Amino acid sequence: YRFFKVGDVIVESAGSSSSHVVFRSVREPDRIYEMLQEKLRSNGYSMRRTELLHEETPSTIGAVLEVVQLAVGIFFGLVMTVGLAIAELADGGGSWPKMSGTISALILAVSVLSVGWSLALIVLRYLDLRRRTYRVFDDVVVYKEGFLSQTNAVIPVENIADANTRQNLWDQVLGLYDVSISCQG
Repeated sequence: YRFFKVGDVIVESAGSSSSHVVFRSVREPDRIYEMLQEKLRSNGYSMRRTELLHEETPSTIGAVLEVVQLAVGIFFGLVMTVGLAIAELADGGGSWPKMSGTISALILAVSVLSVGWSLALIVLRYLDLRRRTYRVFDDVVVYKEGFLSQTNAVIPVENIADANTRQNLWDQVLGLYDVSISCQG
């Protein structure tokens, strides 16, 4: 989308039956995004971003751990899928006895493609995590995330209802936290 200067703009609102409206594949989404922020400012939200209180990006070790979790899941999924298919072929498989060579080659080709695709997903996930930035200003929280596809979002402080942190065992050992922010509505 960025190549063609096209994107989606999502407007979320509190207290309505439909919690969001999506402008799909619109030209110049950044211009619309800025116009909507200006409209929020004119309706009483400060959003001046005068004082940066905190800026954060995911830590390298946190991104690596998340990617390792993804890789382990993909690995076990591939092992189970390919292993079951190979076990079926090794037994004669009932319906596949004459085609086992062709099926084996097909399974091998699909496995190689799956491994290649999985490696690409893992690399893209890592790059996506490392490109994220979270900024807390005196009147707004701003975040940007994404490598190939980007997401920009702004949350006026007036809409923040709650914030909390979460740590699993590995996070505690490594001094990492996940921070969640809840908004009204």
